[in-house]
Amino acid sequence: MKAELKPSPERRLLSHLETLRLEQVAAAGKSIPLRRVYVQMQAAMTMEGALAAPKLMNLRGSLGDEMVRKLLCFVVASATASHLSASPLDVLEVATLLAEQYPTESVKDVVLAFKRAKLKGQAPAGLPLAALVFQLMGAHLEEKSRFLEQRHRESLDWEATDELGVLRAINQSRVDLNETEDTPPAHRIGRRYRKAG
Repeated sequence: MKAELKPSPERRLLSHLETLRLEQVAAAGKSIPLRRVYVQMQAAMTMEGALAAPKLMNLRGSLGDEMVRKLLCFVVASATASHLSASPLDVLEVATLLAEQYPTESVKDVVLAFKRAKLKGQAPAGLPLAALVFQLMGAHLEEKSRFLEQRHRESLDWEATDELGVLRAINQSRVDLNETEDTPPAHRIGRRYRKAG
């Protein structure tokens, strides 16, 4: 008997969001089951995961514009429910703006922006929801840029180290080749050639 695999939090979320209207998702920030899914997603979120995730423009093609907006509404509503009293209309507006402003970022980038702000205590109080979200996204994108630059530098360092190793091997083979050219062939060692006469 095969053990059934539990669907990932993302799969469960998508199937649940399919049953809801956009306005319901925007108002669902206090929904315990949805918040639980969000907390699971947020806990597992890393920069590598956000980089590997499909971008919003790609999700539009595969899931449709409305589902992308539902996903963003879900993230914004869930992330802000505990400390902001944003209306569903504000959540919907911010989700729409995020989809328009950041087509080359992923939903996981938005989740990671909220996670990092929460971990660093960077969520300033008193800002309107849109200003807060865009400030957090700006900070996240700066950190993402630094991460990518560091990863690029490390790959260049590795390539340089690898190239240096290749150059050393080539130089060593040249030295070995020069040494063998100075040595007479093995069949000549110890023999004197006699002229036939």
